[in-house]
Amino acid sequence: YAMAPFISLRCAEQHKIAAMMNLPIVNIIAGVGLGYANAGPTHYATEDFSIAINTIGSSVYTVSSPKQAKGFVEHYLKNPHLCFLRLDRAPMENIGPTEDFNKGFRTVDGNNKNVCIVSHGFMLNETYSILINNNLLKEVTLVDLFKSKPLNSKLIDELKSFKKIIFIDEQIETSS
Repeated sequence: YAMAPFISLRCAEQHKIAAMMNLPIVNIIAGVGLGYANAGPTHYATEDFSIAINTIGSSVYTVSSPKQAKGFVEHYLKNPHLCFLRLDRAPMENIGPTEDFNKGFRTVDGNNKNVCIVSHGFMLNETYSILINNNLLKEVTLVDLFKSKPLNSKLIDELKSFKKIIFIDEQIETSS
């Protein structure tokens, strides 16, 4: 357990070794994205996701609610493995239905087949609030991708039915 910029970047070599040894370790990462931005640029954690997702043999979870965090613990105790559990710094509300951790994603709300918004964690909650406050939830389908690695092939199949897909994440754009 540590703040996101420290457990992701400073421990990259340890993650690599844990992966090679197939160790069942949970890296609990707090304050992902810009969760600790008020502490300055050394506390930005916009690279934590790329470190986690590129660790061979790992799974990556980004929880969006307290209920989901509890569900992760129950899932992990039955299926110990090398993984990264990404948590936001701020408390979040329980939104949408209960999730199936074997599935790795859930539809939070909406059933519009034109536009699908995919997000997770803090940004999912922010997106949900914006949609609710502007009466736009009926215009989209909101998907919570709480398990980013490995991706469930059913998600890819479901996304094919939408005309437009928007991914919202809390990262910094890279320049070419």
